[in-house]
Amino acid sequence: MKIKFPLIFILFAFLPILACGVKTEKTEQPEVIGEELPMREDVAPLPIDEEPIEKELKPAEEPISEEITCETPAPGFNLPDIDGNRVSLSDFAGKVVLIDFWAVWCGPCRIMIPGLIELQNQYRDAGLVVLGISVDQQRNNVPGFVRREGINYPIVFHDRNVVMAYGNVSSIPTTFVVDRNGCIRHRLVGAHSKAQLERVIRPLLGETVAIAEKQGGAAEL
Repeated sequence: MKIKFPLIFILFAFLPILACGVKTEKTEQPEVIGEELPMREDVAPLPIDEEPIEKELKPAEEPISEEITCETPAPGFNLPDIDGNRVSLSDFAGKVVLIDFWAVWCGPCRIMIPGLIELQNQYRDAGLVVLGISVDQQRNNVPGFVRREGINYPIVFHDRNVVMAYGNVSSIPTTFVVDRNGCIRHRLVGAHSKAQLERVIRPLLGETVAIAEKQGGAAEL
């Protein structure tokens, strides 16, 4: 009996070490397309029952900048807006589209909204469209919030297929910038300022539509 107690204590002493040493298989991260600004830690996880298969989107260790030739257009979609009208990505063919996954309950998302409103006002005539995709479970809260905040760009409600098609979005805000040819050129995670967004939008507004067949994105989900 005298020997058993030290052995038990030794076993319990090693349990934390064993637990910390367990390695979980890492999920392959979605490919980043184009330049990505530094990711921010101020992001909110999606609710558990809305959460895609990929449960974590870790911040990049350093900014990623990549010049690409787009071969695959952004995933198309047809989603209801806050008034019940259907909105498709193809409605904005030939424009630069800033797609923002957000929610009313997400603090970092709300921080971005004033800048998005200003961008829509400033660059609308130059061909920019800001499009918010709400991931709110309580959809009844969204229309009133949109009116109170003076949001001047379209807001649509997500479905799971669209969330997964855009890289299994698991943290919000997550923003995609689609060029005039329907290609995703930038992905940004976390709250970004108007100035940071302008840095990626302005060059795309100066581009022309080069591939007419790709306007409006891929087939709708």
